Amino acid sequence: MAVTTQVVMDTRYKTICKYTCSASANSAVSILDVSTLIGYETVAAGNSTGGIVSLAKIYWTSGSVLPINLLWDATSNETAFICGGSGGTYGYSPGQPAISASRAASGTQPPFTPSGALPAGLTGDVLVTSGSGTFTLVIEYHKMSPILGQQLGWNGANP
Repeated sequence: MAVTTQVVMDTRYKTICKYTCSASANSAVSILDVSTLIGYETVAAGNSTGGIVSLAKIYWTSGSVLPINLLWDATSNETAFICGGSGGTYGYSPGQPAISASRAASGTQPPFTPSGALPAGLTGDVLVTSGSGTFTLVIEYHKMSPILGQQLGWNGANP
């Protein structure tokens, strides 16, 4: 794999990872497998994904101006965030919301509301696509239940 991962912190509610890549192109390379994180469990009813994450903070530096695309792993991968230019941050300023997978309209709820349906085949994993270049990327993930309000997903059994 062209991307090296270092898990800096993994707790019941957040995970911080550092990624480095040296002069390699990447196409939908997995950088976060949620099933390996503390507190993940498979939901017994329906054997569905036990948890998803949001991107709370992102820091990147790049040796080229080629973008670093962060994707949600799904049947049709969904763009989560595009890191452009030679470096930058997201989530470090007051009021910047965490980035989560978009949800479809559900009943009388409009699209992108917490009660909407997640994209088809969403695993909760995060992928990266980048042109040939060198980059460092640090992401703080916040753990979320895939079914909001139903207490399913991250079990908190491992502090």
